[in-house]
Amino acid sequence: MLPMIEKFASRGHSVTILDTILPVEKQKPFIHHIRAPLPIVPTNDEERRQLSFLLWSMRLIQPTFAYVYHMSNKDFGLLLSNYSEQVTEIVNTDWDLIVVDDIFWSFGFALTTMRQRLWESNGGQGQRKRPHYLVYATSGTSVTVHNSIRATGRSWVERPQMCAFLPTDEESAFTTARFSHRVSNFIEIFMEFVSVNFIVERFLMPNIAKFGVPNFNWFEFLWHSEMFFFENIDRMGMPLAVGPEMIATGAHCEMNKNLQKLPGELSAFMEKPNSKGVLYVAFGTHVDWKYAPEHLLNAFFDAFNRLVDYQIIFACKGCEKKPKNLNQNVMIVKWAPQNEILTHPNTKAFITHGGFKSVREGICAAVPLIIMPVLAEQAHNAHVLLKTRIVSAIINKYYITETNLFNIITNMLSHSDEHIARAKKLREIYLDRPIPSMDEGIFAVEHRIFGQKHGNGWLRYTRRNGMKMGWMEFSHLDLIGIIFFAAIILCL
Repeated sequence: MLPMIEKFASRGHSVTILDTILPVEKQKPFIHHIRAPLPIVPTNDEERRQLSFLLWSMRLIQPTFAYVYHMSNKDFGLLLSNYSEQVTEIVNTDWDLIVVDDIFWSFGFALTTMRQRLWESNGGQGQRKRPHYLVYATSGTSVTVHNSIRATGRSWVERPQMCAFLPTDEESAFTTARFSHRVSNFIEIFMEFVSVNFIVERFLMPNIAKFGVPNFNWFEFLWHSEMFFFENIDRMGMPLAVGPEMIATGAHCEMNKNLQKLPGELSAFMEKPNSKGVLYVAFGTHVDWKYAPEHLLNAFFDAFNRLVDYQIIFACKGCEKKPKNLNQNVMIVKWAPQNEILTHPNTKAFITHGGFKSVREGICAAVPLIIMPVLAEQAHNAHVLLKTRIVSAIINKYYITETNLFNIITNMLSHSDEHIARAKKLREIYLDRPIPSMDEGIFAVEHRIFGQKHGNGWLRYTRRNGMKMGWMEFSHLDLIGIIFFAAIILCL
């Protein structure tokens, strides 16, 4: 989302961010930040240990969303109690457009719904402008039941759901041809429907009512949203139905426009004359290797020690204690300039957790990807990337050993030229559009929302009648029921 926000600011728009987590040193001077720092979970070693146990030994399932929404509601309560001045400033400002995350952020749901209700209660004749807001999904996929509310006509079993099972290879990737995969998908999404559309909506976001928005519901929130932007791998396989207000904005390589020079030590390490190339390993900011299972960490280090012909950079959070027997060709760092490393000509492969941001950076750098999904939508991304052959290999965290990790890496590196050629072709396909995806989103906002001359005319063409239907009617269950009972009567 941040690259698009920065581009809006560069086009002369005044942009404000409610900043609850971003460090002060990372704030952009041309963007106004309303600071309201909230606790980052986990907050202590015991919570980190428990979270790491879940990351490494389990997978997130759809009902877990309920707990995350509950935690988001607690953050909303802290925001109201600790930062009342900031909240008052936000509520009293007459924004031209509000951008809100599609999941978990209760304050965004409450603010947009409240603004809409106040405007409607005044008959649209008050001093304030008509509220406009768009919903933005930053993960590799969005909540399935929300897409059902949007009446897009998507099937629950046509694509792996957000927290899918972990694949082991291309053969195990999700396919609609397998009955077991369809059943698994349906069960998970049904549990998501119950937890998000019933339990969360009615019981787990009470601070929305305390904020002044009683009886909040997803239908009202989504009905009045004017656009839905999402960042995922689109137009490259596993297509999904979209409405005119649904725009994929993630297919861009903006991050490669302002690359910095590599630090001297890192540059020298990557350009060792006798090396066959560089293997870069990074698993994002949330994976803490300090609490990872010992056998898993040893599998990585032992496999790296066998790859003596390659330079290996491992961006490892929690690896303060380096193994004593680690070879000189392995560099362990807390943080690394990822884009600069990926775009270096000596980089031969990127082992990542499969978060969309890292996947996009790998595609933009045309570097072959090896993915080891750890949590949340990363498993979904792995299935899609396997089916579209964007990734070169997959690592399953449950079955990892030194031997299979070494074999996966060496098999890919032994066909490095072939994989790099395919990665370059995939980058061309990824970026080949009539208009760059981010520019399409900005154009839509500036012309369809800011450029409206006739009230809410744009919404007349984006709201589908199916959104007004109940689940029974939209799924044709009422008609199926009539046919079923008619058939019984005729057979008597």
